[in-house]
Amino acid sequence: MPRGYAVVLGQSIGTGDSDGCPTSGDQAETLGTKAVIDWLNGRAKGYDANGAPVTAGWTTGAVGMTGVSYNGTLPNQVATTGVEGLKTIVPVSAISSWYDYYRANGLVVAPGTFQGEDLDILAQYTAGQARAEGPCADEIAEITEKQDRATGDYSTFWRDRDYLDARNVRASVFVVHGLNDWNVKTEHFAGWWDELAKRDVPRKIWLHQGGHGGPGSSASVTLPDGRTWTYKQTENRWFDFWLWNVRNGIMDEPTAVIQREDRAYTTYANWPDPGARDVELNLAATDATAPGTLTTGKPPKAKVEQSFVDEGRTIHPDTLVANPDTASANRLAYRSPTLARDVRVSGRPEMRLRMAIENKPDANLTAYLVDYGPTGSTAAPTVVTRGWMDPQNRKSAARTEPVKQGKLYDYRWTMEPKDYIFPAGHRIGVVVFSSDQEYTLLPLGGTELRVAPNDSELRLPIVGGRGALGF
Repeated sequence: MPRGYAVVLGQSIGTGDSDGCPTSGDQAETLGTKAVIDWLNGRAKGYDANGAPVTAGWTTGAVGMTGVSYNGTLPNQVATTGVEGLKTIVPVSAISSWYDYYRANGLVVAPGTFQGEDLDILAQYTAGQARAEGPCADEIAEITEKQDRATGDYSTFWRDRDYLDARNVRASVFVVHGLNDWNVKTEHFAGWWDELAKRDVPRKIWLHQGGHGGPGSSASVTLPDGRTWTYKQTENRWFDFWLWNVRNGIMDEPTAVIQREDRAYTTYANWPDPGARDVELNLAATDATAPGTLTTGKPPKAKVEQSFVDEGRTIHPDTLVANPDTASANRLAYRSPTLARDVRVSGRPEMRLRMAIENKPDANLTAYLVDYGPTGSTAAPTVVTRGWMDPQNRKSAARTEPVKQGKLYDYRWTMEPKDYIFPAGHRIGVVVFSSDQEYTLLPLGGTELRVAPNDSELRLPIVGGRGALGF
């Protein structure tokens, strides 16, 4: 192959010509994929279609893994084993925890555009119909049972499919992800990145403005020294360094490459931005129905409460985030003053909400961070990021705890990580509603929720801290 590399296409257990069954991300799949690296390094036996032994005497044993989506998840899985010979991985739009793919803070959620999918559906898909309805039917039925769509709780089943432990990782990691990927959501790269940083794993990150997939081979960034590299060149240079020990200086370059909203790429020392500081924006309201505000000052002393009714099954989120200066019976909106300067968010926004469920034992809970134009703007708002929670999991994603109807509780959850610049002249908004037509389960409408806005807040990781807000 050009550049001195051979390419091995290793099929996961339960797919292709395998006579096994797919187990969707557990240790069986991890070890099955690890065996490929062991074979390339002479530690595992291999056979051809006729049963004759096959060895890989043509390789140095230095292995890099890359792929997109599920094919990028497998490298994450195998890297956690610390297998000898795996020198580097380039996971693109890859999963780091299957719980975070199909759940959020105890709530059953869907990957974007695949409403209703769960781990058993994925296993059926990867197995193919003949295998899924034949010899693998019992394994898939077990996945259906143990994935638990009733409570959404984190469990041993999900822990077996969680790769957020880098203590054994020996390979370097080049993380690539779309900042607008709502299939494999941004928590997957951020949680993995945090763990790699904790273990001081050699790493680099490239974030783009696209959705699910890579940035495209021709995407380019100009480094501080004036050199310009495309994404594909950067990937090649990464493999050259880690597989052939080519001293090309790639590890001396900025750690993070991020595509900004104008589609230009720039470099940063790290991600999240080291200059980001959590800033509390208090939710404030003086009226029971009028939209409220976001303020860095103290909220009003008045104990105003606001209510809304869940109709997410029939009302699309685009409708719920629109018209933020108008009251709505089905959501609550809070807006900042007009920004005097650009404001960059880098990290995980966090919602803290004091709320009661009035007439049901449980409810979906959704919050959207929104970029609104100036007051009176008719432009469509931009949803910056989203977050979901099951009120019964307010203390732990692993434990369902009933709520008392009509009682105010304090709920706290993070939205999907983001790096975003709110332009000067725009307003920061947060919209709170219940069922999310695109992501959560969709119960019949009518659930009533009551919020104490003056006892609630939005926390944003703002580069430059409170002073950067300009209001």
